Amino acid sequence: MVVGGFGEPVTGRVARVQAAGTAVESAEEALERARQATTDAAADVALAGRRLAGARAAAELDEVRAAMAGLRERLEELGGSESRLGPRLGAAEQTLRRLQAKADTRALEVDRLRGRRETHERERDKVRRAASELADRRAALGLDDLEKAWGGSREGAAEWLSALDDDEATWTPAEWWHTAEKHLSEALRRVFPDGPSDEDMPEEMRFLLRERAEGEGRRTDREQATFPRLVKAMESYLRQQEDYERHQRRRSRCRCRPAAPTSTRRRRARRRRPEPPRRTAPR
Repeated sequence: MVVGGFGEPVTGRVARVQAAGTAVESAEEALERARQATTDAAADVALAGRRLAGARAAAELDEVRAAMAGLRERLEELGGSESRLGPRLGAAEQTLRRLQAKADTRALEVDRLRGRRETHERERDKVRRAASELADRRAALGLDDLEKAWGGSREGAAEWLSALDDDEATWTPAEWWHTAEKHLSEALRRVFPDGPSDEDMPEEMRFLLRERAEGEGRRTDREQATFPRLVKAMESYLRQQEDYERHQRRRSRCRCRPAAPTSTRRRRARRRRPEPPRRTAPR
């Protein structure tokens, strides 16, 4: 029988060890219960997460189903619109093909026109070079001065040159000058048989003939210098003589015509009589 009613000692080292062991066992049991509670809580959290994900998936599924329903309705509307727009779409495609064909044709035409323009530009440059070379040759030959000296048109000069015979086509300028001088001398001899002393010769022609015969410098130079003026004076004299002879012939015809009666002459005189000038009011 234990004194104090304790079957084991309650103080001392042994008691403290026993108490500590008991406390450790109690803590281990509490820890195990806490672990179990943690595991249960984690399982609950996982289950709640799965349930939340399922709820979210269900909500998203509802939204997707609603969206699909709207898209299905929109697709049906588009199908109906496509069936309605089919003919117009076909016509638009045909129009597009025609326009594309026209665009291709125009592109080919543009390329062809560009080629023609380039060809024309090359021909234009070639013609310009030829014209420049021709102008240089004209300047070198003095064609402008020759044309002025000719006094007529180019067509007339071409006709005159084409009318030359084989012998005349080979004449030198000296031979032409000799022939022209011979024709002028023959014309002077026929028109003025007495030469410078002829009383009908104009004073200008007499002065030119004296300058030819007695002027300064070489005779050939004097003749060539006075030739154009002498020819012009001869033409003017002959033209005046022609006008004078025409006037004389007209007068001769008038003299040979029988006189009209007095009454007829009076009527003609009244018709030819000019009317008096009309007075106008001052402005």
